[in-house]
Amino acid sequence: MSNYPNMSYCACQNTAGALQQVQGFIQDAIEDEGGDEVKGYRTFLKNLSQEERNAFDTILEQVEQLNIQRRMDEEADDAEEEESEDSDQDQD
Repeated sequence: MSNYPNMSYCACQNTAGALQQVQGFIQDAIEDEGGDEVKGYRTFLKNLSQEERNAFDTILEQVEQLNIQRRMDEEADDAEEEESEDSDQDQD
């Protein structure tokens, strides 16, 4: 893990803090646009450099992938619960 910017024990904490900071930037832009979420989001994006925009797009892709993995994990948990319930009923 030496190629990563964070120690493994704090990577999630640091990343969560950084994402909260980005959300704050978006919220500030929304407030600057009178509370209009669409205009604020577009203003936020417009104010990013191309490098920042590429990084932001990467964040969105990574978050989407994490959500897919989370859903798969939840589905696996549900399937295990169903198997366990079926096994318990077969024993009765």
